[in-house]
Amino acid sequence: MTAPLAPEALDAATLSVLLGSGAGSGPFDPEQELTFEQVEGAAHVWRVRPTPAVPRAGRPAPPNSLIVKFPPADDGVRAFKERLGLPAVEHALHGPDGVQGTALLRLPGLRGGGPAAAGVLVLDDMADGTLPPRPALSVADSERAVRALASFHARWWARIPDAWQWLPDEAAPARANFLVGTFGSAGLSALAEADWLPTEVRHGSARLAERAPALLRALSAPPLTVVHGDLHPANILFPADPAEPGIRVIDWEAATRSRGPVDLAFLIANSEADDDLELLDLYRRELAATVPGITADGLLSDYRRALLYYYLRRVALRAAYAGVPDDPAMRRVAAALVRHRAFDELDAL
Repeated sequence: MTAPLAPEALDAATLSVLLGSGAGSGPFDPEQELTFEQVEGAAHVWRVRPTPAVPRAGRPAPPNSLIVKFPPADDGVRAFKERLGLPAVEHALHGPDGVQGTALLRLPGLRGGGPAAAGVLVLDDMADGTLPPRPALSVADSERAVRALASFHARWWARIPDAWQWLPDEAAPARANFLVGTFGSAGLSALAEADWLPTEVRHGSARLAERAPALLRALSAPPLTVVHGDLHPANILFPADPAEPGIRVIDWEAATRSRGPVDLAFLIANSEADDDLELLDLYRRELAATVPGITADGLLSDYRRALLYYYLRRVALRAAYAGVPDDPAMRRVAAALVRHRAFDELDAL
């Protein structure tokens, strides 16, 4: 396997090569100085800005800013992503037949990609997007993101093209076996040491390990939509103009065909909003405008299951090598699991 390229080793000439066009013919002038800004909370995502330069005759003006992705440096995260084939999903989503955004949620287009083995992916010009200043989304930004998310989900709700079989669902064997197996072994062992978790969550974890396959099947049952699968603040860019609606979302390698509230659980876990049910009701109202048959009870049930999935996946991802993640997002979800009696959903699966 080719070793991942260290971001600090990248210069303009190397970037041109990674874009597949050779020195002097990529989006940046090979003599142009580049600066790198690490995206907060996402060590493998960087914004690249060139110093101002006059474009050469016959060449288009270079982009003002690119978002460049690198494989994560952490061996545990890399192994997890490679096991699930996530980089391949992202490349497919950015291909010519991949997902297109809506007026409110825009997907960045693939401007160029590096060697697949190295996992380098270069996305399009991000000059018009600003990253949130805090690890968690403000209430206003959360509402803005929920509206955009509902608009995007509505576009694909129960109408994902048959040709998109490369887009996995949560119950895909390789994906499900890894998540369920890791949670049931390393996860439960690590949870025994996580005394900061509410008692209800710790006691419910063994039941979740038992019913996890059924949970993943339920989240993979119609109606399905295209789900981002990792919707935290570092993956959301807001237009620089506050008056402009919508958001732009990067880092689609965890995308699946799933129930829409899966994305909502990830977003709410990273929100400063006190009342998650208000955001869930906003999501329902926005969906109901174009998607028939949406009910409050149905969405609440899917949301409770999505909270269980968030908890399951984060524990499975981290427990084997770093223990149970103790951070604000995990604590918010743990509190929501108790508040909404989410473990009761397991009895209905």
